[in-house]
Formats: sequence, C-alpha cells, structure tokens
Amino acid sequence: MNGITLNFVGGANECVEDPTRMYSLKVNIMCDHNVNGITSENVGGDSCEMELNYRSNKGCAIFEMNKFFRFMNKYYYLWGAGFILLGIFLAFFGNKFVDAVIFIFGAIVTFLVIASVLFQLFMKNVQKQWI
Repeated sequence: MNGITLNFVGGANECVEDPTRMYSLKVNIMCDHNVNGITSENVGGDSCEMELNYRSNKGCAIFEMNKFFRFMNKYYYLWGAGFILLGIFLAFFGNKFVDAVIFIFGAIVTFLVIASVLFQLFMKNVQKQWI
C-alpha cells in the first residue's frame, strides 16, 4: 500500500529519558479508498520517537510520476545518445545559432513536461506488463 509519511522533528529538544536522542514524531497516512475521513490505526514507537499510523482516502496519490520515470529509465541509452548528439551540435554551432539553441532547449523542456503529464493522465490505470 502506498501512503504519505510525515516526519516532524522536535528541533533541539533533547529527550528527557535518553539525553543522547532528540524528540521526533513520524506520521504515516496510508491509502485506503474505503475509509472516508481518517481513522487511527495504531500508535507506536517510544517516548522519544513516536509513530502515529492512520488510514484515509486522503493518503492516496493524486498524481504519480513513477511510471513515466521508469519508462525514461528503461530507455536511458536512447536519451543519452540523443543528448550527446545535441551536445556535440551545440559545442560546434551553439554560438552561431543562439535562437536555434534556445528553441531546442525550450522544445525539449516542453516535450518532457507535456509527455510526463500525458503519460500520467492516460497510463494511470494501466497495469499490463507490456505497457
């Protein structure tokens, strides 16, 4: 199950029971689509490091980039080769074609942003291995 983990650190406050440790609070909100609101699962840890576990539909991811980054990682060699060729082009002709360099950089950034958003929107519920 996925969820959200929040770590709250007590700053410079030493734990009274163990002066070698500091106070800290860890809050885990686990994704559960069946729970409307928030329910307390359990409280754990010790007096210096407390851990609170909750279940809620608010702990579910709204936007996840993981599938897009896995796709980019799978074909890293193609992206690397493309950027090396682009770097060679910029090394020799970058100063002569400043407008083209700005356009290419803007086009790459725009492509990556739009591709990541569209990939997330259309591939969000696809679970097949071949995708």
